[in-house]
Amino acid sequence: MGLEHNANQVSAHLSECANCETSLEDKFCPSCGQRYRSERLSLKMLLIDIPSQWLNLDKGFFYTFFQHFKSPGSVAKRHVEGQRVIFTNPLTYYLIGAAAQLLMLFVFKDVLSEKMIAQVQQSPEMLESLKGLLGENAPKKYADLYLSVINQGYTYLGFIFLCIPFALFLRLFSKKHRQVYNTAETLVFSFYTMGHFVLCTGLLGFISMMINPDVHAPISVLICFVFGWLSCRGFYGKAHHNGFASFFALVLTFVTFLSTLVIMMGIALHTR
Repeated sequence: MGLEHNANQVSAHLSECANCETSLEDKFCPSCGQRYRSERLSLKMLLIDIPSQWLNLDKGFFYTFFQHFKSPGSVAKRHVEGQRVIFTNPLTYYLIGAAAQLLMLFVFKDVLSEKMIAQVQQSPEMLESLKGLLGENAPKKYADLYLSVINQGYTYLGFIFLCIPFALFLRLFSKKHRQVYNTAETLVFSFYTMGHFVLCTGLLGFISMMINPDVHAPISVLICFVFGWLSCRGFYGKAHHNGFASFFALVLTFVTFLSTLVIMMGIALHTR
C-alpha cells in the first residue's frame, strides 16, 4: 500500500471517519467529534488546528509520547492520514518538550553555571578576552549569557532553526520525500520528531545533571541522530525513505541550530 494521499484515496474514505472509522452523516464524526476534511493537509489547516488543541493534553499527550517510542514516525504518519483527535497537536507537543527542557535548565542552572565558570578559568586566554568584553566578574556574566542563549534555543530559536530547517532539508535532499508528503505534512513530522527529542533530552537532563553533566550533550546528540533517523524511516516507509537524505538532513539541521546559538552568543557578548 503506497503512502501517496491522492484524490482517489480521499474519495475512498468519504463515508467514514479517518480517526475512528465510524460512518459519517455530517461534517463532524458522531463518535469522536473529529471534523471531516476531504482536502490534503495545508499550512492554513495546520494553523487553524493549533488554538483548538492548545490545552488538549488529556490521554492524547501520554498516548502520543509512548507511541513515539513504540513506533518512531508513526504519530506524524497517522496524524497526516487523518487520525488527529487522539494525538497532541504537533506544535503543542514541541512546546511541551521545550517547557521540559527549560524546567531542567532552571533547576540545574547553578550546576551549569559552575561548569561554565570552571571552563573559563581554566583558559587564561579566554578569561582575558572575556574580561575585555564583560569587565569584572566576567566568568559569571559569561555563564549567565550562555544559559540565556540556551533558553532561547529551546523556544523561538528552536522553532525557527531546528524544526523548520529539518522539514526543508528532508524535502530538499530527496525527490522520494517530496513525492510522498507536502511541506505542511513534513512540518508536522518535524514538530513531532524534534519535540520528542527535546522532551526526552529535557527529562534525561534531570538524571544526567545529577550524575555527570558532561555526558548530557553526547547522549543528546546520539538520541537526536538515532531517533531522528528511525522516525524518518517510520514516517516515509521503506519504499520511500532515503536514508542518506535523512541522515544529511539531520546533520545540517544540527549544524544550523548550533551555528545559530554560536551567533547569538557572539551578539550577546558584543552588545553586553
